[in-house]
Amino acid sequence: MKNLIIPAILLIIGTGSALATKTADNKKAVLVSGYHINQQTGLCEITDQKCNTVGVDLCFWSEDGSTQLRNQPISPTMCGTPLFKVE
Repeated sequence: MKNLIIPAILLIIGTGSALATKTADNKKAVLVSGYHINQQTGLCEITDQKCNTVGVDLCFWSEDGSTQLRNQPISPTMCGTPLFKVE
């Protein structure tokens, strides 16, 4: 019985490590075009600026420096998730 405990523990640790690595690989940054809400029309519009989908520092529109850029629109009047600076 003692001979089976160590291999079983190693198998569990190995499986956990493999799953953790697979999860980490799914979070890779992707460059996408940023969107912002047009203050006059209220619509989500595309910009020519690229941002990352993963990061720490938020991506702001270079035109005014204060408008946060977001991912593809959810609807015509709602932009998607926040985007991050290209490092």
